[in-house]
Amino acid sequence: EIKKQCEMLQDSLTSETTRIRERDSEHILEKDHLRLSGQVCMGLSRVELSDKEQDAHVIRLAATTNEDLYRVFHHCLLPLQPKFGMEFYKQQIRANQSQIDKVQKKDQTTGVSVRPVKYPVRDDPTVGNSLFDETTEVLGSGYWAAFMLADSSMPTGSFAHSSGLEAAAQLGIVKDEEELQTFIQAATRSTMQVMTPFLLAGHRLGLEDIVDHEIYAAKWKELDQQMQAVLASNAPGCAASLDQGKSLLRVAKHWIGQGNNSSIVSLNALGSGQCYHIAPIIGSLGAHLGLSQVQVCRLFGYCVARDIVSAAVRLSLVGPLASVKLLHQVQGSAEDGYRASLLAMDESVDGLNPLAASAGSSPIVEAIHPCHDVLQTRLFRS
Repeated sequence: EIKKQCEMLQDSLTSETTRIRERDSEHILEKDHLRLSGQVCMGLSRVELSDKEQDAHVIRLAATTNEDLYRVFHHCLLPLQPKFGMEFYKQQIRANQSQIDKVQKKDQTTGVSVRPVKYPVRDDPTVGNSLFDETTEVLGSGYWAAFMLADSSMPTGSFAHSSGLEAAAQLGIVKDEEELQTFIQAATRSTMQVMTPFLLAGHRLGLEDIVDHEIYAAKWKELDQQMQAVLASNAPGCAASLDQGKSLLRVAKHWIGQGNNSSIVSLNALGSGQCYHIAPIIGSLGAHLGLSQVQVCRLFGYCVARDIVSAAVRLSLVGPLASVKLLHQVQGSAEDGYRASLLAMDESVDGLNPLAASAGSSPIVEAIHPCHDVLQTRLFRS
């Protein structure tokens, strides 16, 4: 019942700004009785649970006011009232209708912050200073490999995904170039904070000596499952990671060639274990191609930003010439994202465990992204 309530409300909220796909049996809920003060974005994702009879569902919400959030929580949890004898969040609803504080600025409704963040300089060389030592950068063929991986002609299917930008545009959250820049910066930084621990973990595994093939394959399987656990609650984002990872793995096998060297054995271990998430694979491939950890992180950050900016051009949100400047302005956000992730890894008790540091930084983007699956007209897969 709660799932049905949430699906109906998501359809209602999304249909206010764009056309949505029709569901088989349910009708769109009239949201007027909720008396919301502003736009509410609601993303619903199904998470498959192989060991349970029913799957789980994760809901992400972004709203202008806390009162609107309480009203949505109250509505979605109403089916629990007969069982618990109470209506959850009813006491938090203090008025007949929500209202936006008059002193609140209009440009605060998106709530996406792009303020530059400064991180402390590491003084202890044991906690990763060498990662930013430019003298350790790999020269020669490493740069050539980086250029190839960053080439838009690399057949990984990355341009089929918009990282939630298409949904944000149809929902009316991104309406001009300033809001577009804010969204891309926030999405890029958040993606880097999520993916950097897995990029580095894949890079370490790619350089590991293979003694026991079964143990090595099991390590890859565990890393891929950890990546799945992080992304499972964002169905479009998870699908995009898997699609691109499968394509990159196929390209890597043709790129590196055939044989019994450690690179081929490592890539075969990924394929045999059905480990397809993009971050660990690109981390491992970068290691085999002679890229350093910092090169892999910056390469991935560039590709993330490039793909979103490209999506903006195809959605007619920005022109081709203006997109060049826009892409240049996103560099700092990518850098902030992976540096913040590295700092979190250093401060964690288990710094080598990617789950200890992987976390997004833009809940609004995370709430928008799952809405892509209910859009009626879509140019991108996610």
